[in-house]
Amino acid sequence: MNIKILVAFHKDAPMPKDKNLYMPILVGADKNFNGQKGFQLDNEGINISSKRCC
Repeated sequence: MNIKILVAFHKDAPMPKDKNLYMPILVGADKNFNGQKGFQLDNEGINISSKRCC
């Protein structure tokens, strides 16, 4: 069984070390993406990334 725990971020923050278990997602990527590496972005395909209010 392959288990992933998705962890939502809106800015850079420390991530747990186990990259096989945790997957960081950058939410609001249309406004928050500043070249960070290692994040799955939430602004791919049909999405609501640009609707982030803050």
